[in-house]
Amino acid sequence: MKAAILILILIVVAAVGIGLLSAAFIVPEGRQAIITQFGKPVGDPITEPGLHFKTPFIQDVRELDARVLNWTATPIRSRRRTRSTSSWTPRCGGGSPTR
Repeated sequence: MKAAILILILIVVAAVGIGLLSAAFIVPEGRQAIITQFGKPVGDPITEPGLHFKTPFIQDVRELDARVLNWTATPIRSRRRTRSTSSWTPRCGGGSPTR
């Protein structure tokens, strides 16, 4: 009888531990997280880094990069003039089209 109760307690403790581990997630610095439930976003995005919780086995966490990258390139003007007035048609094989 005592062995059955001990095994039952160990199973309950293991189930609770697995539930807590699957419910907790960490958002690193410079990242954002979106919680999705069955593929649809739930609630607001999580922007603060740290430990957060979700509903285990139902919700998933998608992490996104929160940094803003600046593009500082300037456009370069081409000196070549292009014309599309060619009258030839490219063919494969190099032979005559009647072959």
